[in-house]
Formats: sequence, structure tokens, C-alpha cells
Amino acid sequence: LGGAGNSIMSSPHSDNRRHLLRLWAPALLLCGVVGALIVAALASGDSARARTTVFAVLLVGLFLFGSRAFQKRRFARALQSPDPTALLRSIAGPVRRVPHGTLLAAANSATILALYGRFDEAQHELEAVSWRGIPPLIRAHHTLASAAIAYSSGRVTEGLAHAVAAVQEATLDSQFPGAGTSALAFRTYRNLGLALSGRATESTAEELNTAFRQLPLLGQITAAWGLAVIARHQHAAPQQQAMRAFIQARAPHFAPVFRSIDTA
Repeated sequence: LGGAGNSIMSSPHSDNRRHLLRLWAPALLLCGVVGALIVAALASGDSARARTTVFAVLLVGLFLFGSRAFQKRRFARALQSPDPTALLRSIAGPVRRVPHGTLLAAANSATILALYGRFDEAQHELEAVSWRGIPPLIRAHHTLASAAIAYSSGRVTEGLAHAVAAVQEATLDSQFPGAGTSALAFRTYRNLGLALSGRATESTAEELNTAFRQLPLLGQITAAWGLAVIARHQHAAPQQQAMRAFIQARAPHFAPVFRSIDTA
């Protein structure tokens, strides 16, 4: 009974909550310290100290914003290359600095390689690291990369099973920062599978349109892929060509994606 109780209490949702609380605790503590310093500076009556403190905080914020914008531009430029090597470097560097970064980098690299049609290399990326004993949220990235490999190689049923499992593994409390965007990104792969398998509904298309508007570039491309396939099934040639053109302009070497759109 004790073992059964532990099994019932443990779930992806609760495990992910514990993982994120451990992850966010240092950041929240740092924000609290910075906030206290700002309040102390403003309350000190020393205008020079207050200006210096506020300026330093703004400078750090601008640096972080600029760094993120630079990384997005570098990623977009790297997508134009027929060789994904530079693209893999652009996503691996920043990701490796976060907890479980090596695993996240492997999953991201596997996804990119799959979209380039390099399936053996993609699978090797996933198998080159250990995925044991990790939070479900991190494991979900492995599952999602497996879905990308399956979709890109034409194994739609297998890919959809992986994508559905990834959505379950990545379940989060809605109050965590970024939880909504994360959930949408995982559901986008599930919705892509529904589109590829000819099982898309009106709500599938609506959520893919939401992902197309709100997600970062790779998520937009994934959503556009699904929308193009749905449009082809519905004989909506203008919509299909618009989504295909969007992908062509941003990721011209995603050969499996174009093959899927043109023959779905």
C-alpha cells in the first residue's frame, strides 16, 4: 500500500512543480535582493546613489534584452544555411549553461537534424547522453525530439504517440512564468501530428494559428507546417502556399517538411 501511495502521489505535474521551484528559487532570491537594494537606495535620500542603482539595473536589463535579440537573429541567419553545423552551435551554447543544459542541447540538436533530413545523426544525438533520473519536463524534450524525428521520416503514427506523451510529461502549473507558452509549444507538435494523420479538427487549426502568432521562430515553422498540411487536405491552395512560402523564406533546407507538405 505504501508503494502504491507513492506511485499515486508522484506524477509529472508534481515532479515538474518541484523541479521548477528548485530552479526558480535562486532567481526569485536574486530578484528580492535587487528589489531591496533599489528600495533602500530610493529611501536613502541620496539622489546620486538612487540614480546609480536604477541605472545599473536598467543597464543589466538592456544587456539581457540585447543578448536575447542577438541570439534570435543569429538563429534566424543560421537557418538559412544548407549545413546545420552553425545552427547547432547557435542553440547549444546558451542552452548548455542552464540546468540539464546538455540534455536540452541534445534534444534541440536532434530536432534540427531531423528537420534537415539527417535522421541517423538526430537519433545519435539523443542516444549520446543519459536521460535517466531526470524531471518529466526535461524528459519531455527527448520525447518531443523523438516526435520530430518520426514526423520528418514519415512515421506519423509513431510521432503523434511521442507528441501526446510529451504533452503529458510537460504538464505545469499555470502560474509558473512561461507555462502557457511552454504548453502551447508542446501541443503544437501534437497538433502537427493530428494534421499529418488527417485527423485535424477546427480546434486543431485554431491552436496552430495561435502558435504561429505567438511562438518563437522554430515553433512558428512547426505550426506553419501543420497549417500547410491542413490546407492541402482542404484543397485551400492559397493558404497552403502562404504557409509553405513562410517556411521556405526562413528554413529553405528543411527538405522533409516540404516533402510532407507537397505529398500529404
